[in-house]
Amino acid sequence: MKEIDARGLACPEPLMLLQKALRYEDAVIVHTDCAATYENLRAYTEKADYKFLYRPGDDCDVLTVEK
Repeated sequence: MKEIDARGLACPEPLMLLQKALRYEDAVIVHTDCAATYENLRAYTEKADYKFLYRPGDDCDVLTVEK
C-alpha cells in the first residue's frame, strides 16, 4: 500500500499524486492538512466508485482510498 504525504501541498497536486499512485496500487493512504484536499479527493473517489475512508488526526488527516 502506497502512502502519500500531501501536507502543505495545494490542489490539484494531491489529486494528481493519488491518480498516479492508483495506476499501480489497489489502495493508497494520503496524509493531508488541507480541507480542500479532503473535499477534492472525496469527490474524485465517489465519481470513480472507489472506497474512501477518513480519519481525523492531530497534525493531519488520513485518507485511505481503495479500488
